Order: sequence, then C-alpha cells, then structure tokens
Amino acid sequence: MVQQNAIQESHKNPKYKRVAALDGFKGMMILAIIGYYYFQNYLPGGFFAVNAFFAIGGYLAFRDNKHLFHKKPVKWRLSSKLSRLWLPMVFMIIGTVAFLYVALPEQLKNIRMMSISSLVFFNNYYQIINQQSYFIQSINPSPFVHLWYVSLYLQLMLIAVGIRKLFNRLNLLRMQESLVLLILSILSAFFMTVMYVIQKDPSYIYYAISTRIFSFLLGGILSYLTEGQLSLALPKNKSTALLTQLIGVGSFLVMIWMMLSFNGVQDETYLYGMQMFSVVSIVFLWSILYENSVLNYFLRFRGFTIFGRRSFSYYLWFYPVHMFAPYFQNGEESSVLSVGIQMLWIILLAEISYKVFETKKWKVPFGQTFSLMSIHHFAVKELPPVKKMIGLVFSFTYVILIGLAFVGFFHSSTETNLVAQQLETVIKRNQELIEQTTQEESTTVDPNKEIELKEQIAQEPITFVGDSILLAAADKVQELFPKATIDGKVGRQLYSSPATLQELIAKDKMANRVVTLLGTNGTFSQKQLDEYIRILGEDRELYFVTLFAPVKWNNEVNQQLLEAKTRHANVHIIDWFELAKNHADWFYEDKIHPNNQGAEELAKYLLDSITQIKMNQ
Repeated sequence: MVQQNAIQESHKNPKYKRVAALDGFKGMMILAIIGYYYFQNYLPGGFFAVNAFFAIGGYLAFRDNKHLFHKKPVKWRLSSKLSRLWLPMVFMIIGTVAFLYVALPEQLKNIRMMSISSLVFFNNYYQIINQQSYFIQSINPSPFVHLWYVSLYLQLMLIAVGIRKLFNRLNLLRMQESLVLLILSILSAFFMTVMYVIQKDPSYIYYAISTRIFSFLLGGILSYLTEGQLSLALPKNKSTALLTQLIGVGSFLVMIWMMLSFNGVQDETYLYGMQMFSVVSIVFLWSILYENSVLNYFLRFRGFTIFGRRSFSYYLWFYPVHMFAPYFQNGEESSVLSVGIQMLWIILLAEISYKVFETKKWKVPFGQTFSLMSIHHFAVKELPPVKKMIGLVFSFTYVILIGLAFVGFFHSSTETNLVAQQLETVIKRNQELIEQTTQEESTTVDPNKEIELKEQIAQEPITFVGDSILLAAADKVQELFPKATIDGKVGRQLYSSPATLQELIAKDKMANRVVTLLGTNGTFSQKQLDEYIRILGEDRELYFVTLFAPVKWNNEVNQQLLEAKTRHANVHIIDWFELAKNHADWFYEDKIHPNNQGAEELAKYLLDSITQIKMNQ
C-alpha cells in the first residue's frame, strides 16, 4: 500500500522490474480494506489486509543486505521515501479540510492534531495517547483516523534501516540475522496475545509498533530465505511444483476465510488471528513469486495490478470519501448506487494523486516536490499544451485549497476529544458496575397482590445486550431493572454477537425478555438479523431499540429492525429514535451517547415501552 512502489521501479537488471504479481496482491488487499469499510457486515475481517501490506513492506525493505547475491543491490534513499509518503498525504489532508470548510463546516472536528501528528508520522501513538478507538469511530470521528498506518509504516521502515545497519556492524552470519528477526517477530506476536485484555477495546495493540512489527519482520525473514528475489522458478519436479502451487492456493483460501469470519472486536482476532493471518500472507507472498504458477497468472490480472500500483493513493482517499459522501446522498451508504458514486470519486482523486505525486507523469509547477525551483523548471520546460494546462490548473487549485484549509484548521473543533474522555470514564465505571452485579434469583409475583404492571416488569429478570450506548446508560438501567443481566461491549456489532448470545444462554443468563441496543457501529443484513433472532428463539420476547445517531447507516439499521418485526411475532420495537430526535440536550457533544439525563430518560423509556407493549398483547 504505502509506497512499496518505490522499491519496485524498473531497473536495468530484469530481476528488478516491477512485478505484476506483487502489484496484483496489493490490489486485492486494498480492495479488501475498502470492502471492509463499505460492507463490514459481509467482510468483517477485511482489516486483516493491512498485515499483508506490512509483510510485503518487510520483504522489500530487507532485500538490501550484504547476504543477497545481486550484482546491483537495491538501494533507496530515505528522503525519496519520505517525499513519496508525505507529499500525497499533505495533498489529501489539505483537500479534505478545504472541502469540509466549504461544504460541511459542522464536521470540522478532530482534524487539527490528527493532521499534525500524521505529518510528523506520529498519528498511531497520538491516537493511543488520546484513547481514540479504531473500531468505534462514532465516538470520536476523524477523516484522518486511517493515517495511523502511514505513521506506523514509516516507523517500521526506520527500524528496518536501523536493524540492517546493526547487522552490518556486528557482521553476523545470514542464518544468525534470520534467527534474530524470527525471535523479534515471535516476541511481537506474543506481546499482542498477552497485552490484549478480553472484552476491552483493542486499539492500543492495533496501533503499537511492539504488537504489529511481527508481520513486517516475517516479510524480512522471507526475503532472507528467497535471497530477495522478485521472481522464482517453479521446481522442475512436477510433484514439487504442484505441491508449491497447492500450498499457495490453500493459503489464499485461508486468507479469504479469515476475512469473512473474523471481526475487529472479536477476542480471537488478537489472541491468534492477527498472527495467523500474517503467517498465511507470508506463505501466499512466497507462492506468488513463482513465475508460471496459477496464482502468479491470477494476480497479473490488470484489474488487480491497476489498484495495486495506486494502492497508497486509494488508501489515502477512500476514508474521507467514505465518511462524508453519504451526507450528500440522503445518508445512504451501502446501496449499489451510493457505493458506485463514491468509488468514482475515490478513483478520480486517487488517480490525480498518483499521476502528480507518485509517478510524476503530470508535471506541475507547485507542490510536486520540496524544491521551489520546480516553478522555474515548469516555466522553461517544453511540455505539450494539454499537460501545461493540467499543471497550471492543478497548481492554481492547490493554492486555493491551501488557503481554505488554513482557515478550516482554525475553525475546527476540539470538543469531541473531551467528549471521548468523559465517555471513557462513564463507560469504565458502568462496566465495573455490571461486572460486580450478579443476576438475582427470579421471584414469582403474587397474583393476589395489586402490583402495577410496570413494577412487576421492573422486578422481573431481563437481559440487555448492547454496545457503548448501553454501557453509557448501564447504571440507570440497573437502577430501574435491579434483576437485569447487562452485557455491553464497546464496538460490538450485531453480526458478531451470536457467540455472545450463545454464551449467555449456556450460562443461564438469558432471560425470557431480551432487549437489544445495537447498530451504532455499523449496519447488518436481514440474514444476520434473522440469525440473531433464531438463536434467541421464538419463546422469548425480543425488544429491539431503534438507533438514534448521526451515522450514515442510521436509517438502514432502523429499517431492518422494522422489517424484522413483520417477519417475527415475538419481535417488538422500542422507538428511541422517535423520542430522542427532539432532545439534543440528552446527549454528549457527539450526539450519539446519552449523558446522565439522557441515560435516565432512556432507562425510563425502555421500561415504559415494555410495559405498553405488554398491555397491548
């Protein structure tokens, strides 16, 4: 993704020609990442593809060492690498901020420090320090949250340079150097496993060098094993050649299975999933280096290689487009038309970035290099009139964007960071509360006593399943429903909840009444919702709370819930959206999570709604 392209540029030695299969691999992985954001309920493990980019980066970074037997060693300058990362990123940041200032000024939140930290390649640790979650963007959204990868990638490249210099100074044997990389990789993978806290937000280990470097180092190990070759010949023995290809196909199928089966808030993802995918991607990388193999031919497909060569540009632009385009499409996100329009914008912006900054096929007088002499060179250089006009238009537009972005930075809000900290405190407190609270034994209400239905329902066992919305109101819910079992998790998705339901059923913590508050973190399909309902069973009364949140999938989630009510007799809808939309004072500044008053109102509304539904039955 990030400019591994620089290392693959054409060379006089044929071994250094750009490898189409590697481009195809990167193209397939960037499509997986984009697919994860647009169709997360169908491709919940698409984020795994980042590990593959780290593996490719590590393979290419460690090709330059004294043990490789090339006539012409692969060299790359750090300054060139920085420019290939920095300049396109600056262009994306300026363009995004300028657009927001003009079109969506209310969305100028959490951009100032996110931008600065990205430009100094510290974004991943800035997000760690400020406790920003990669998987819960609804709490603290930013169009630059994805730039953690760019920062981490450069940090890993610097580490690779340091390791290579240290190896050269120590004059270690090739096997010794490989063994050091293997030990460091194992330690990193082990750190991810032991540092992950079950049921807690995994963002720290997702962003940190110590827990992510294993993918990169595994790529380095493969570089030693293959002598850094970009193409290998299949074994002459037919059986060995067939086995090599079968191993590659097997690794490909495992990668696909993992991207379809795992998700970002699943414990198994960090206990062994990340590590497993990295190993499998290394095996796949090894297999596609063999010329004339089936996978090598497959990945040469131009549809993959085009995306692969432009993978960094696509990565830079897809998230801002994904985040803000739906505001101009009636809030829709996952319809074919909506996605198609957004992809066209991503392709256009990525192509401009690729032509100007990565390949420099479009000469422009301003912004393409660090040198101010570029203006003079452009003026005296003989260029075709069309290319001359493109360069002038781009530079003129860029200067305007810089001005607008400058003003936008000063108008940006930092309140959301404070909101996130407040929410973090409330959620942690409520998590401790529900962990300490055990479900009381069910009591039978004496029918001879005149007890109001509401009081009766409040004293009955009931199970609540939800995400951070539930956790934000958990203390108030527990007050009104003292015998309730509350199971909330930050970042939880409905499509990833079946295991949670089965665990609650197995522990006999699933009551006859179940209230679900899910949808804040992403939408789900009709099939996934039906599976959720099937696990709970027809004998339970199921209450689904509609979503009220300024997220692109709000209407889609609520529509899915309403349609489920028509398919299942035991499904009831608690319309929190209809009540909350007129009470902005019930929420934190993020307009998603209920504050203290909002939590009280939500708990009361849950009880009132269940009571009303019961009376109408």
